[in-house]
Order: sequence, then C-alpha cells, then structure tokens
Amino acid sequence: APLSQLLEEDDRMVHEIRSLDADMQLLVYDNYSKFIGATDTIRKMKHSVEQIEGEIDRLVSKIDSISTHAHQVNQVLEPKRT
Repeated sequence: APLSQLLEEDDRMVHEIRSLDADMQLLVYDNYSKFIGATDTIRKMKHSVEQIEGEIDRLVSKIDSISTHAHQVNQVLEPKRT
C-alpha cells in the first residue's frame, strides 16, 4: 500500500478512536449521573421508611392502649350486662 493510503488510514483510525473515546466518556458520565440519582433516591427512601417505622411504632402503642382500655371497660360493664 502506498504511503498516502497508510497515512489516510492512520487519520481515519485516529478520528475513529477519538470518536469512540468521546462516546465512552459520554456513557460513563451518563451512567455516573444515573448512579448518583439512584443513590439520592435510595437515601430519601430510607429516610421515609424510618419515619414510617416510627409512626407504626406509635400507632401500635396507641392500639395497645386502646385495647387495654377497652378490656377494662368490658370488665366494668360485664356485671351490668347480666
């Protein structure tokens, strides 16, 4: 192959390598952005779940208290029902 063809092929390959490198950098940046977004979402979900768990604990405590009071009321009213 003549030298001019080799130089043209070299130029073409250099251009293709640069293009592929730019594509790869874009993919890395895009995936990194998605990863950061997912990490933020997971952090927010964890915080929300922790809040919900606290609310559930308070709800269970209140339900236990209501159950205890209902049982006491039933005991007081039981003699009057017969």
